Amino acid sequence: LEYVSCVEYSGDITINLNNDIVIESAWTPVWFATVSSSDNIVIDGNEHSISGLTAPFLAGGTKLQWGQEALEIRNLTIKNSPNMVCTDNITGNGAFIECVAGMRSLTMTNCHLVNVSLCSETDIVNGKKEGPRTGGLIGWTSAGIDTAGERVPTTICVASCTVDSSTIVGYGTVGGIIGHAGYNDCVTHQISDCAVSGNTLVSTESPYKGVGPILGTANIGKVVINNCSGNNVEIVPEGCETDNSTELLYGRFVPGDTGSLYIDGTEILVPVVTPVVVAPTQGETTGVTDTTGATGTTGATDTTG
Repeated sequence: LEYVSCVEYSGDITINLNNDIVIESAWTPVWFATVSSSDNIVIDGNEHSISGLTAPFLAGGTKLQWGQEALEIRNLTIKNSPNMVCTDNITGNGAFIECVAGMRSLTMTNCHLVNVSLCSETDIVNGKKEGPRTGGLIGWTSAGIDTAGERVPTTICVASCTVDSSTIVGYGTVGGIIGHAGYNDCVTHQISDCAVSGNTLVSTESPYKGVGPILGTANIGKVVINNCSGNNVEIVPEGCETDNSTELLYGRFVPGDTGSLYIDGTEILVPVVTPVVVAPTQGETTGVTDTTGATGTTGATDTTG
């Protein structure tokens, strides 16, 4: 396993771990190259663990952009990896998988992250500092585009997974389970029976874009969270959990026109802000007041958090 960085195949493939694995050299995230939209990949840890990773377990992003496989990861623990760093992907960083893009589905069941330090490096892109969205299990999710230029509807199911005693550091949005969920409207997420506890989540960007124990950001896709918890989670710096209206489960909700977020059956709504025109007094121009009471000639409220 530790010597494989790319798996090229056609047809279904199942990878079984038959014992615990300790990685003793630099790790390169594994990616899969498939030629069929019906291929299924299963990685079954069989209750075993992988430790000593120096980078995320699986890649993603452009390396899976043209694939349409269904990926399932189950019964696997990643643990005792104090120096896990994402260096080659400014889009997403997650200990199990950096990005989800172009897959038909990703299913994660009974997967656990224990005693891991996950850090995202930044880079300069077009003169601007950029860094990946960072999550304990998954960094960033999008539906991607297939070889015909069409979007690939994607379903992501995460069930009975935990993140414990870990430090997750990212530039921008940071989440215990997923960093950034739903970059486009063809992605559906179902997160159930997951627990994040005893962790430190750190955003190094300013202004901060949201940090939460389950999600950093819920975006324009669909997200359903049921029976999940975040306990004894330290968020650094304090106050960057901008929305966090439901027991600190998510950092921010930026739905655009298509996004939706349900937590334990309750739909989370973004308040509609109506600017109030303030009549000018002598010597003043017409101002606009936002809901916080601040006034100015062009003041308005940012509802994205």
